[in-house]
Amino acid sequence: HSYIIKFQMKTTVKLIVTAACTLGSLVYSGKQQCRTFPHGLHNPHCKEPFSVTEPSSNQQSTTTRQGATTRQDTTTQQSTTTQQDTTTQDQSVLDCCAGPVINMPRRSYVSCSRKVTSLTVINTAECRQQPTCDLKAKYRTVDGSCSNLQHPSWGQAGTPFTRLLPANYQDGKSKPRLSVTGRPLPNERLLSTTFFPDRNVPDTVNTLNLMLWGQLIAHDFTHIRFSKSGSSSCCTSDNQLLPTNNLSDSCYPIQIYPTDYFYSQFNITCLGIKRAVPFDSGTCPGSSAEQANIVTHVIDASMVYGSDIDTANRLRSFTNGKLIVKTTSDGRDFLPDTANPFFPCNNNASEHTCYDAGDDRVNQNSGLTVLHISLLRLHNFLCDELIKINPHWDDEILYQESRRIVGAFLNHVTYKHILPILLGKEYMYEKGLLVENCCDCCINYHNPDINPSTITEFAGAAYRSFHSLIPQIIVLVSSNYEAESYVRFDDTYFKPSFLQDAGVVDKCMRGFVNQPQQSQDLFFTQAITNLLFKFNNSWGLDLETLDVHRGLDLGLPTYNDMRYLCGLQRATQFSDFRDVMSEEAVQKLELNYISVEDVHLFVGGMLEDLIPGTLVGPTFQCIIGEQFYHYMRGDRFYYKNCGLPWSFTHNQLNEVYKMSVAWMYCVTGDDIQTIQHETFQKPSEQNPIVPCSQILSPNFDAWKE
Repeated sequence: HSYIIKFQMKTTVKLIVTAACTLGSLVYSGKQQCRTFPHGLHNPHCKEPFSVTEPSSNQQSTTTRQGATTRQDTTTQQSTTTQQDTTTQDQSVLDCCAGPVINMPRRSYVSCSRKVTSLTVINTAECRQQPTCDLKAKYRTVDGSCSNLQHPSWGQAGTPFTRLLPANYQDGKSKPRLSVTGRPLPNERLLSTTFFPDRNVPDTVNTLNLMLWGQLIAHDFTHIRFSKSGSSSCCTSDNQLLPTNNLSDSCYPIQIYPTDYFYSQFNITCLGIKRAVPFDSGTCPGSSAEQANIVTHVIDASMVYGSDIDTANRLRSFTNGKLIVKTTSDGRDFLPDTANPFFPCNNNASEHTCYDAGDDRVNQNSGLTVLHISLLRLHNFLCDELIKINPHWDDEILYQESRRIVGAFLNHVTYKHILPILLGKEYMYEKGLLVENCCDCCINYHNPDINPSTITEFAGAAYRSFHSLIPQIIVLVSSNYEAESYVRFDDTYFKPSFLQDAGVVDKCMRGFVNQPQQSQDLFFTQAITNLLFKFNNSWGLDLETLDVHRGLDLGLPTYNDMRYLCGLQRATQFSDFRDVMSEEAVQKLELNYISVEDVHLFVGGMLEDLIPGTLVGPTFQCIIGEQFYHYMRGDRFYYKNCGLPWSFTHNQLNEVYKMSVAWMYCVTGDDIQTIQHETFQKPSEQNPIVPCSQILSPNFDAWKE
């Protein structure tokens, strides 16, 4: 069918639509599409309503779509479009909110909304005093406030996490839950050793770079504060359990059985864990305990710049927009040192370096630290590029514009390159998370009714599933991409000094993009199950024990409750879990839990079979997808939002699309000369290592004033 549509802006578009339909489905990017054709032109095979409202004069054109989305495995039929313009013929494609593939008039403005199946979050910060916002501010606030003008505290640092289900505490307030029988739940360390043993299973496709960037972005939007009150330890000095009446309310220790295969050799029967600090300022009266996120909830590079004004100012040089650096004698820039005594590396007598950054976890492991160093260098590189074309810009503009670009870059890497691997492209199209780039159209994805704040079930369980990707070692790779040496992952906790040795940052970067991450499975390396944050000891904590334990501390729902919310059948007996789990997994659950209503969310979600083409099972896909939908739609500063006072121009956005992790490593490494295009996938014939000159790079003339 061929139709002519006239717009008020005097541009004529010839729209050629291939009619295609699958029983009430609206599926993204070339999939078969059901809708009423624009302007009342109806496809008789389709049942989904679709409308395009022409703008009146002096108004922007508005596109509105309605219709539920379902996953369909059907034959793809693509729509073919042409655009006629008085001066040019543009073949760019608009996939507007996953609607029909249409070429819109150049520089047209479209506000898209469509029904995507979405869960409702429980907002927990509505009773606090709201910040005052500058309605036309071009730049984000440091603390994340005013990310949503109708709800200014949504996304703000220091506000509570949201929830998908009500907090699940034994007393309805803050006491960790018990079994439905009233007995204690299974011991967390026993669950860890039973379900999550150590085995080396490298990923066959994805690199360590994916795991590290996954951790990096997690530190952008989630950081739980733990109690510092009460006694300094929740165990005795020789790591034995304290009598219950000697424990402060802030303590929540983990019992280790004397038969434990690892800790027994050190005579350890107690891991001293503090509880997450409850948010007690501004929560609604009578509510259960909620935990505060001490960083901004949105993707804004807060781990680089900080989540409060004091931190942000401490990191700035206030010269040409740049961040403070520590420069080596041979001219290499690193993060500045901190004298903060609470940074663990400053308590290590053998460590001479302790970096400062926007997030206090910067020194946690060497992989994460290298990414922080790279982002610091990227910010200052951007300042240099921007001042070349705008020498009249002052320090504040250079700082804010560079910060703004770094934030957009992180969003682009997350939504375009990381999430499709984690969640699967088909699901992302279906959920509205992956929309094809359009060079000459303008889309505003923001919905002020959506809360961009971080969801407790996401931070406390679903996103923690990727701890399975962590390796035992980090390989250092030479310039010809040969393994040169390695460091044990657990030997780099809070020990960043070696990164300043000549060539090490580059060797790490090449290692990240060459070394496979561990497979997403039920196996977790000893670096995190026995040796986490070991410092100078021969033993450390167990992260998987903590993952289960933290779920109780945060009042997470049970696995059965969460899977039901996500559309799976509610289990009444353990055999009902076979719809998404192996027989072996179901049998282990039945041996370790009394009731299906007792299974921890983290344990149940981890045991689900992975959906093909993803790194998650259905319940964690549901939670993670929901979270990134909220980050995207609830944040007015989401980098693709267009036509607003704080938006990037079309030309600027097209340059952001050119930015990649490969490009960043090329411009921020000490001497990175070659790299593959897709750094989250191993080098191959389809993804060859090429000179940096062949890596697409942005043209900063788009920012010239």
